[in-house]
Amino acid sequence: MPEKKTLIAVLVSILFTTIIIGGGVYFWGDMHINELESSCKVTMNELEETVDTLVEDKEEADELCTIALGEVGQVKSSTDLDLPVVTYARAGVLSAEEKALVVKKLVEPYIDYHNEDMVDLIALDITVPAAVGDAYQVIAIFHDGVREGFTFAARGDISVYWAPTCMNDCPFTDAFREKYPEIVGE
Repeated sequence: MPEKKTLIAVLVSILFTTIIIGGGVYFWGDMHINELESSCKVTMNELEETVDTLVEDKEEADELCTIALGEVGQVKSSTDLDLPVVTYARAGVLSAEEKALVVKKLVEPYIDYHNEDMVDLIALDITVPAAVGDAYQVIAIFHDGVREGFTFAARGDISVYWAPTCMNDCPFTDAFREKYPEIVGE
């Protein structure tokens, strides 16, 4: 019989140990899940705050559009905006002399050439290179959604005028030829 009592004691000890270990694992897992849940709630709150900020920013942008355009996305008349709009990224690095050269040798000829064809140029976005010697990056946006991107001259050495790239001879009007003989002759 002593073997039976010993066997029962061992079985009770194993059962008791299993219950204690199982309970510990259960409570540790529950505690770990609660920590993860709390972390997720914090992350969700941060995301909700970010979304709320973005929505507020969008509403503010819509308000500014409403002020600038009358109604969001609609210009009341073609005279409300002076098109094309010319923007400069990194304009602060340009001196007044450099900007005048960019306007004279890039902006004006480009706009004049495209407006003669009634292509409806809406915007010209010029990224000024940070370093002298790097090329200007230009993006032109047209009324029909077409975008044209190209580089123009090196900053600090604007010795050339913008010229259109044509497969054959470029179709210049007499007014354009008279105003830009430097381009027509190239």
